[in-house]
Amino acid sequence: MIVRVRSEAALFGAAVFFVAVLNFAFWRQLLATVAPRNSYELLFVAALFVVAVCCLMLFFGLFAVPRVFKPVISLFLLVSATAAYFINEYGVVIDVEMIRNVFLTNTAETADLITFKLVWYVLLLGGLPTVLLWACTIAYRPLGQELWFRTKTTAVLLAVIAVAAFPFAKGITSVFREHRILLHVLMPLNYLSALAEYVWESRDAAQQWLTTPLPLLGDEAPLDLAATDLGARRVEDVLWKLEHSLPV
Repeated sequence: MIVRVRSEAALFGAAVFFVAVLNFAFWRQLLATVAPRNSYELLFVAALFVVAVCCLMLFFGLFAVPRVFKPVISLFLLVSATAAYFINEYGVVIDVEMIRNVFLTNTAETADLITFKLVWYVLLLGGLPTVLLWACTIAYRPLGQELWFRTKTTAVLLAVIAVAAFPFAKGITSVFREHRILLHVLMPLNYLSALAEYVWESRDAAQQWLTTPLPLLGDEAPLDLAATDLGARRVEDVLWKLEHSLPV
């Protein structure tokens, strides 16, 4: 049976699943940090839940268009389920160093990390929601109506965020400033921000290396030397040796 749902319902369902289920480690860490003992502190936690759902709806809404939403959310589900396994099982945090280690992991190391429990995590928390998502038909309005509805929905979500967060603004700022580990276990913010930092850091480092005169290249910048075929081969040879930790 094919279930037909509106785009806003799909956004809400995806956001709630991410916040409530895939971010179990975040809520466990937050409750251990806040240790709510009265109604104010319980409302503080509830407000964070509402803010997180609204923020994810705004973020996922960027991809809520035909032939884009399902593939993108499916990717987020599978990646987040994998990340949830390592966070919950090993207590790792997803930061730029973790992303760097992921890219440096070889095939043998990757095989050692694949366990039966990891497979179940990915199938249950990533695969099953993905199947349910693709089993649904998401109904979109005509373009003009959809844009107008999204504009109104965005305004409402921003208003809800403001109303929910304002009474606890100082507490929210203090908790995340003093316990930054919370940001490293909050998905998908943790791996998206870490990946962005890794890419920009790598890009800046590469740009600096390419434009800096190097003694091993006769005090010429790799970018300048690569303008000729012979120079390009010299640069490639240096890069290959550096990659394989060989003397240059």
